Amino acid sequence: MKALGATFGLVLCCLLSGCSRDTTSKATANPEAAASANPEKVWEQYSDVFGQDLRGQEGAEAVTQAMTNHPPTALIRLSPVQRPGRSVSGRMQGMRLPQGTVSMGAFLGQVLRYAYELDPQFPQNRIVVPADMAATRYDYIDTMPRGGREVLRRALRAQFGVVARREMRKNMVVTVKNRDAGLHKHSEAGGDSAAGFRSQNVTMGEVANRLSKLMGVEVTDKTQLAGGYDFTLNLRPGSTPDEMKTAILDQLGLQLTPAEDGQQVEFLIADKVE
Repeated sequence: MKALGATFGLVLCCLLSGCSRDTTSKATANPEAAASANPEKVWEQYSDVFGQDLRGQEGAEAVTQAMTNHPPTALIRLSPVQRPGRSVSGRMQGMRLPQGTVSMGAFLGQVLRYAYELDPQFPQNRIVVPADMAATRYDYIDTMPRGGREVLRRALRAQFGVVARREMRKNMVVTVKNRDAGLHKHSEAGGDSAAGFRSQNVTMGEVANRLSKLMGVEVTDKTQLAGGYDFTLNLRPGSTPDEMKTAILDQLGLQLTPAEDGQQVEFLIADKVE
């Protein structure tokens, strides 16, 4: 059994032993056949199941029943409890069973992880989505024995204008561009002088480690700054790597540039298309 989503995870994920994909005889390898199910009825079934907040084997049996109540299909929609301009509250729920996969309330990055068949260990910070879609929630279903992920990829483009591509990006180094920006040397004798900063007495090595997590690549400290520093870094939720680099330069005076070690890592980049 695999949990859906490396960073956010699932509330409920259960694998029933002895279950078989008894809908296979009705399935087809042709992705276009996924439209044979009635979408409104399918969503209604899953909404009813997850609305009961069932757990363990009882929940798995209820989801299995919903999956076998309709022909094999792959569907995606905006989570209906979402309000315009606001993200939906609540947790993500879902299951991966022999009969298929369902997720309710997933972020776009988690949808892309499934639809583009990324390895479970693929870092979430290497899945880059449009900033205005980062907090949006989606529901998706895939009960097709083959071709369901392709159907979801097509639906992402047709319904939401989203396509994703794989891209190799280089590791980076961090250097000082502007010493008069937001970095302040920490002083143990400074009393409350650091109270106005969110990060206090942080070394540049620690800054590089934090930037590595933010950027999704290895960041090496080349600042030649010793000791600890106090600073505040404000990043907008869902910021792209380029936006983060600009904010880091403007607010901290630190510049991120490609490393010369030749090493690259894979990203999945989601773009909006017409």
